[in-house]
Amino acid sequence: MHRLRSHILLLVVLTGCAGEGEPAAGDEADTSVADGADATSDGDDARVPGPDARVPGPDARAPGPDARAPGTDGATPAPDGATSAPDARVLPTDGAVAPPPDAAPAPSLPPAAARPPAPPPDGSDVVNALAGERPDLLAGSCVEMGGNNEFLFEVVRRLRARDVRWGLVARGGALLQDRVGYYWGDGPAEGGAETYVIDVIGRHCARPGVDEPAVPGWLDDSAAGGQWTLRPLTGDPLPPPADAGPGPGPGPGPMLPLPDERGTVDGLAAERPDLLAASCVEHGGHNEFLFELVRRLRARDPRWGLNWKRGNVGDMSQDVVDYFWADGEPEGRTEVYIIDVIGGHCGDNPSPAFTDVTEATRQGGTIGRWTLQPLPR
Repeated sequence: MHRLRSHILLLVVLTGCAGEGEPAAGDEADTSVADGADATSDGDDARVPGPDARVPGPDARAPGPDARAPGTDGATPAPDGATSAPDARVLPTDGAVAPPPDAAPAPSLPPAAARPPAPPPDGSDVVNALAGERPDLLAGSCVEMGGNNEFLFEVVRRLRARDVRWGLVARGGALLQDRVGYYWGDGPAEGGAETYVIDVIGRHCARPGVDEPAVPGWLDDSAAGGQWTLRPLTGDPLPPPADAGPGPGPGPGPMLPLPDERGTVDGLAAERPDLLAASCVEHGGHNEFLFELVRRLRARDPRWGLNWKRGNVGDMSQDVVDYFWADGEPEGRTEVYIIDVIGGHCGDNPSPAFTDVTEATRQGGTIGRWTLQPLPR
């Protein structure tokens, strides 16, 4: 019996030492002495743990590596001990809230209508039409002078009805109030620099009573750069004002007759034959003869102006002037007489001329478009 008791005591002591570590799942943790054996060995003071001394069971777990100190991640404990998940939206550095991870991808863009070095798509008719319908918006398009961007925004809405690659333009984080952009790149458009930049408001922020008023335009300003954006665009397409009368179109009246200004052309050629001889830009010359002629013609009648060749805004005819024969604002309009004023242009012996080529242009399937935008001031 003494030997049996010693064996039991040794077993109990060893079991107690093992309890200092994690027991295997399902092990029995009870260390009570069997058969009512005495809890002490002969005269020893070492005591065997009694029935209430328990080795940590399988449900008692040490803090794992993912345990966090309260408040370290800002999460609020839920009633069941879980933590609420942070907002799934991410705030990028530019301040725009990105869509949640499960948001639908942006729709793909249609193929670009043009890419450099080709000229941008022509939307000048949209700008000119809106200026005719809503001259009030064009006149009030300067925010710095108490106006708003409704003319610009409506131009973009109408252009996007044709091609969703049209948008607004920003430079240095600021919206350009007189430019629209056409994104020709392949990736997402927002913020893209692969953009044609078009100036659609000539003489923007003109001073009333000091400068000539703002006019619709269509000048390629892509060389200055810019980033495509739609973020500032607000509102719905604008209806015409309820009290709006007819626009400043040509109306039902007849065309005004073409004034004969051959004498003005001949007079300038006689005064400045050097300007006439140097009138071919392709041969290293300049447009001073043409510009001076238009200044003199306009001193007699402000209906005279320059011409966008074949109606393509940004491509000025170097030997042609236009006479606007209709009513209203002439900038960008096609109701013009087209007059060739330099015979043999870019040839060996250019000469003054005054040849009406309006009908020949029409029969050729093209048009002229009146402008003053390239004229130096």
